[in-house]
Amino acid sequence: MKKRVDVTEQIRDGWVNKWKKKNAQGNGYYSFLTTQDVKSEGSKNRSPDFEQPHRDRNFLSLNESFYYLILLFDPRITTIKEQYPLLEVEKTQFIAKELGLKHPTYPYSRGVPTVITSDFVCDTIYRKKNCILSKR
Repeated sequence: MKKRVDVTEQIRDGWVNKWKKKNAQGNGYYSFLTTQDVKSEGSKNRSPDFEQPHRDRNFLSLNESFYYLILLFDPRITTIKEQYPLLEVEKTQFIAKELGLKHPTYPYSRGVPTVITSDFVCDTIYRKKNCILSKR
């Protein structure tokens, strides 16, 4: 995903399928976006995962990495997934339209809708419900 110029829907859907296959292997969770995928003027970082050896966590801001530490030591949280895609794109487009918002598109792509990600999706001990957390 490093090259995000001339993105087409086919390329975007290929990224989604690759992410789905990687996570279906059962070797832990892999972020949809990595620090190499996103251009940033801020402080993004990749940190080792304390629970799964040989795996890194991808944080796109300093606040995100600090918030991960808060979640990590919260006894109610059982799993943390960062840069989690909110799929399907058609659903996020519908939600944006209903809210009167413009859905984001990839730059230099002729209007291809972006896969929106949440900073964190967590499972909790309370009925194993998902909890989506975002700094926005």
